[in-house]
Amino acid sequence: MRVIRESLSMTRSQFAKRLGIARPNTYKLEADEVSESVSLARLSRAADALDCRLVYALIPKISLEETVKRQAFEQAKRRLERVNISQSLEASALSDDSISQQIHDIAMELIVERPNSLWDD
Repeated sequence: MRVIRESLSMTRSQFAKRLGIARPNTYKLEADEVSESVSLARLSRAADALDCRLVYALIPKISLEETVKRQAFEQAKRRLERVNISQSLEASALSDDSISQQIHDIAMELIVERPNSLWDD
């Protein structure tokens, strides 16, 4: 915000007047932006005062498909781990290959069905 204001050669007083606030409040507004505590409403008003457009977006770090896949495999591992612990107590635990295949199968089922429980921990 401050960089744009200064690039426009707009003083704090001019900025404050365009926002309809007292000049000292511009310091707090700019500081709140830097500390990421400014509200979207205040940021939008500031953008308008600077003749800017505010763009607010959530951009996934990885594809949503990959996020679901990772979660499905984690969920499948947790489910199978509980079953395998129970079976190991009965001396019928699964082999490593069998465990990997079952994790894969459960994960694929979760990916297809996408139940709300996919995100339960």
